[in-house]
Amino acid sequence: MNNWKQISPKVRASLLSDDEFYVLDYIKLDWLYSESSKNLLKTVFINDSKDEYTISFNNQIISIAQNANIIIGLICNENMHKATIEIQKPAKENEKFYLRMDKNFNVLDNSDIKLTMKKIEGIVLDFNVLIQKIKQETIMNNSPEKRIAGFGDKKTFMQWYMDQNKKCCYCGITEKQLELLGKKEQLKTKRITTRGYTLEVDRKLPNLEYSDKNCCMACYWCNNAKTDEFSPSEFKEIARGINKVWNERLKAIGEREIEFDEKSTIWQTDFNGIMK
Repeated sequence: MNNWKQISPKVRASLLSDDEFYVLDYIKLDWLYSESSKNLLKTVFINDSKDEYTISFNNQIISIAQNANIIIGLICNENMHKATIEIQKPAKENEKFYLRMDKNFNVLDNSDIKLTMKKIEGIVLDFNVLIQKIKQETIMNNSPEKRIAGFGDKKTFMQWYMDQNKKCCYCGITEKQLELLGKKEQLKTKRITTRGYTLEVDRKLPNLEYSDKNCCMACYWCNNAKTDEFSPSEFKEIARGINKVWNERLKAIGEREIEFDEKSTIWQTDFNGIMK
């Protein structure tokens, strides 16, 4: 994966800072803010064919930025540079602010607010680090309150999650194998930066609540195909087909194939109330 546009703004932000960010919902979705560190962050895509470019700040951003640290991720081709910007004087009402730079990140001009570049450093798009960031975001995004409530509390849910074998209970693919397929560009979904690399929590019987007995780990593709319609017993043949496709792709990149577990007790789980 070498296209920064395929990576969600929150994951790009996590590569620039370890803070927990939330999207500022009253402006464009590319601005994120951390209450704990007072970091205000966004990523900007730069056209390499232009000799210069401008970063603009609207009044809503400036009102927050005056009491925050501004971090900008400048992305050009496959490279991202981390720029820390400082505001040197308070903003006036209805004043416009911008920072104009050349392709080497030298400041050519700025507005009356006197934005200055304090520090700039390169960010390497490391696949392994990126996958871990995507996994972290996926876990949090797929842990709504109703899911956690079925386990009692968040701590119990997270402990259950960490104890699970990271292998799809239906088709048998592991998170490690998904990472290998991703590295070889064998995962085709457009949602790969939000779903795919991390196994998901699936209810075996969708008519029952989330609980340690009714939940298992499933890959995005099995979870998506099973929806809230099929029991594991009914889904077995579909899972077998997904397993076959994974094996064809794994074989194509020289990796070990997945054994489909014909005797798994999960296939005994059906809407008649049997839970395995």
